Amino acid sequence: MNSKKWPLLLLSILVLISCMGCRKNPEIDAKIPIEFWTSDTEQDRIETQQQLADRFSKKFPKYQVKIIGVQEDLLPQRLAAYKAGGRLPEVVRIGMEYTSGYVDDNLLDTKTAGEVISELGEDSFFSGPLQLLKHGNKDYAAVPIDGWGQCIWYRKDWFESKNLEPPSSWRTLLLAAETFHKPAQQIYGIVLGTDPQQIYTQQTFEHLALSNGLYLFNSAGEFNPNSRRLQETLSFYKQLAAFCPPGNNSWREARKYYLTERAAMIFYSPYIVDDIAGFADDHQPTENLARHTDLVSALKGPHGDLALYGQIESLGITPIQDEAKRQAAKEWVKYLLTEGYLDVCFMSPGGKVPIRKHVVTRWQSHKYFSLYPPGLAERLAQAMDDIERWGWTLGHRSPLITDIYGQKLFPALLGELLEDKIKIEDAPEWLNKRVNRITTK
Repeated sequence: MNSKKWPLLLLSILVLISCMGCRKNPEIDAKIPIEFWTSDTEQDRIETQQQLADRFSKKFPKYQVKIIGVQEDLLPQRLAAYKAGGRLPEVVRIGMEYTSGYVDDNLLDTKTAGEVISELGEDSFFSGPLQLLKHGNKDYAAVPIDGWGQCIWYRKDWFESKNLEPPSSWRTLLLAAETFHKPAQQIYGIVLGTDPQQIYTQQTFEHLALSNGLYLFNSAGEFNPNSRRLQETLSFYKQLAAFCPPGNNSWREARKYYLTERAAMIFYSPYIVDDIAGFADDHQPTENLARHTDLVSALKGPHGDLALYGQIESLGITPIQDEAKRQAAKEWVKYLLTEGYLDVCFMSPGGKVPIRKHVVTRWQSHKYFSLYPPGLAERLAQAMDDIERWGWTLGHRSPLITDIYGQKLFPALLGELLEDKIKIEDAPEWLNKRVNRITTK
């Protein structure tokens, strides 16, 4: 070989060796990506969830989570479109009202959800959320992550000044509403839903209906509400509405009137905890309003029924053929419910009530709760065992409830009733006709 070619040959060999040393090891550098669709779409919550995803990837270098915010009302259409395209997200945050239908549509992997709950320990969860998401003997439609029970928030100091009992029953609720109602002074006995277009009206009515033992479905899952209990609940609702502010009231009015000391009681989720404590962006409530506030969760009806309306948010795992991705999805869900769980709950300390027992002590140490009477946070957590909902009772889960909620049948019925367009005795027939239209489509 020509001696002049040796330096060129040597240089080529060195370059080749150098390139081989730079070659990436696929076993080390390959990432297993999963998508997490979250309905916590506020900017600060997206940032918190991204931080959790980054920490998760540091713990599990082979996994990478992509956080995608999806508005909850757009979720059904998005999932349907992505299913048709054959590329569902691996994990999705969903409200309990969607889970039954999604199982029927093969959008949720109930077996994997059951595995997660079993591995975390069923006993570590409050039983209420698990019962609402149960699917079969061992499986679950999804994994509960947080929730809330709708409470009656009331001015404890006002009640004490009148020697009134807490509004924990229909009798004491109505008495207090009447006692504190002073419309000439723009002070109202209670605020509950009267807007026929708002889901808040559904929520407040359902709370009262459940406390009266009124269920929409029998044990076979058939729509069969008790007409007498329905009329009793409508009658009581109309009585209470007489002590509300004028006009159509939604959660906005409930919040506004309570924070400005113009309502003795409101129906509201614990998402109002930070507002009452003085951390609302748009309003600074009276000093010590939190200290003067107490709550009632489960309400007792005239027939002795005790009930609490509430909501459970869950993490649904979609059917995943790739075993490595399935394992990644499982680990992400478990991470959010273990190392990342307090961060999840603290995205909204009042509204995201923990459903795992062990975190309650640390959760209730948040500064918001220190401004309230002792024990309030613990009662919010314990109430998770009492949550009920139409369509998830008597051992049967009815998909029809999704349409009843979606078409706002009860807010519409209450709108007709409160405007005296329909008589209470005609309400069962009114309701049956509209449900028949849904079922015969």
